[in-house]
Amino acid sequence: TAAADAAAGHRATGLRVVAVATRRTPLLRPLGPADDDDPERDLLLLGFVGMVDPVRESAARAVERFAEQGVAVKVLTGDDTAVAEQVCARAGIAVTGVLDGAALDALNDVALARAVARTTLFTRLGPLQKERVVAALQARGHTVGFLGDGLNDVGALRIADVGIGVDGAVPAARAAADIVLADRSPDVVVSAVEEGRRTLGRATRYLTVTAALNVGNALSVLVASAVLPFLPLLPAQLLLQGVLFGVAALSLSFDRVEPGWTARPRRWDTRGMLWCMAVLGPLASAFDLVTFWAVWRFLGLDTPQEQAVFQAVWFMEGVLSQVLVLLLLRTRAGRAARPVVATVTAVVLAGLAVPFTPLAPLFGMAAPPPAVWPLLAAVVLPFLSCVAATRPLYLRHVLGIRAADPRQEKERIR
Repeated sequence: TAAADAAAGHRATGLRVVAVATRRTPLLRPLGPADDDDPERDLLLLGFVGMVDPVRESAARAVERFAEQGVAVKVLTGDDTAVAEQVCARAGIAVTGVLDGAALDALNDVALARAVARTTLFTRLGPLQKERVVAALQARGHTVGFLGDGLNDVGALRIADVGIGVDGAVPAARAAADIVLADRSPDVVVSAVEEGRRTLGRATRYLTVTAALNVGNALSVLVASAVLPFLPLLPAQLLLQGVLFGVAALSLSFDRVEPGWTARPRRWDTRGMLWCMAVLGPLASAFDLVTFWAVWRFLGLDTPQEQAVFQAVWFMEGVLSQVLVLLLLRTRAGRAARPVVATVTAVVLAGLAVPFTPLAPLFGMAAPPPAVWPLLAAVVLPFLSCVAATRPLYLRHVLGIRAADPRQEKERIR
């Protein structure tokens, strides 16, 4: 009893305890299973060997940052409950529920899926039990990242949405992981989550705006092709327009992201893209057709002989409107980053300059008359005003961000 109490006291401090004992046996006759059904009888306790894994100083801060990101931290371990609770306390993990391996085996999959929602600490788990916990979390709709370094973690690493190994892990765990961290600090995972959400935000903006503008271009070309005696844009001109827009879009990888975007988990949602395609696509097409009508009506470019000039004007309008829309539909993250402003400016200037350079004949364009500049302003500025009016709806439906109070917006940008 005293030895058990001593071992329990050591475990309560976070030590993994192994008892060391001995007993006398006959020297001439080896003992086998048939001779000794209870090999642990008549033992003389010599003492205990204690082992402890120190908790990194950065662990508590990492747990706090996970909470700020809306990430729930759960601990799955093969250790004793008392030891695991001490580790959680030092790491700043609030334990709201404990489930050990024996109790877990008594639950079916449905009951376990309910239990994992209210349980923070899972102790005395084997490899298959860790897999069941990860699968139960996934069954509740959670995206699960699992960090492990031992043989018992291999199965859970394989089925997790993101299996995370560390540089010192056993080879099987490193092979099963999707990511292997060179730095064992938990801050690396926190930073990776935040950067992943930023990347998703940038990709969402790019793909959504691109899809909507492509719908607008398709509608414009379809309608214009039915009316014009020539192609509204040549394939080479469409390709060059797409390249210029793509260069501008690449700069979004350097842009700021709305702080609220990284504050909670995100999933790719196509409903926002469909909404933007249904609203922004026809709007862009309508102003394209206004440009077509204005060029036809005021510049008199309505014959096949004027095809190169007509296409140059429409090319310039397309580059100008598409690139500026991309800049306009940023999140409420303050001023655009300098690389974004520089790239967008360069792309706009290049797009407007192409018809006036020696490259124009290579793309089937000719320099338009000076009257094109007020015409572009008369079409593009109202279009951008209409896009700006739909911007709050874009932020809400596509990015899930509600518009802020104008005074707060001004103060935050300042």
